[in-house]
Amino acid sequence: LPLNKQTRIALVGPLANSKVDMLGSWSGAGVPAQSVTVYEGLQKAMGQQGSVTYARGANISDDPKIAEYLNHINTGGIDVNNDPRPAQTMIDEAVKAAQHADVVVAVVGESRG
Repeated sequence: LPLNKQTRIALVGPLANSKVDMLGSWSGAGVPAQSVTVYEGLQKAMGQQGSVTYARGANISDDPKIAEYLNHINTGGIDVNNDPRPAQTMIDEAVKAAQHADVVVAVVGESRG
């Protein structure tokens, strides 16, 4: 970093476009709808000059019970939604985005909950 505004960015990771996960695990009073995702922030920062291609790459967990639990404790009105596509399809999409980019920004870590 810094990134040139003409950069083609591949933004990869299940947390990159998740408002609720921008608050972190210990945000009892946070309001997810007020969050700015990494995807939204990069798009705004790049403007019309560069490009940001988002690829989820994977789910936080493919276990529906984990998503159910995270949604149970959710107080912000934004649910965890697993992408129903096969894992390999999401991986392939992320690889393709990376191959067409100047830089890859991976947004990974701990989901809230």
